[in-house]
Amino acid sequence: RVLDEAFDNELLKGALALGAVCAWHDPAARPVAAVAAAMRNPGLALLIATVNKMPPGVVASVIGYTLGAALVVTAFVVWQGRRAR
Repeated sequence: RVLDEAFDNELLKGALALGAVCAWHDPAARPVAAVAAAMRNPGLALLIATVNKMPPGVVASVIGYTLGAALVVTAFVVWQGRRAR
């Protein structure tokens, strides 16, 4: 369980970094691209779990990841806002 949470955390940080890199030459677009990359994957996972009628534990895990991701993404956006000033 702890290993899964560590992997989720690294996956989220990687998605934020990849999104920021995709907007390389446009500083204003970096936070937007990072958030879009980080928050797209949970929605897709929830769709796949729902369509395939996965057990409730799978759906709950995806929702838990999404809530955790929302907290991390919010902290990232606040950090980017302070950095831009």
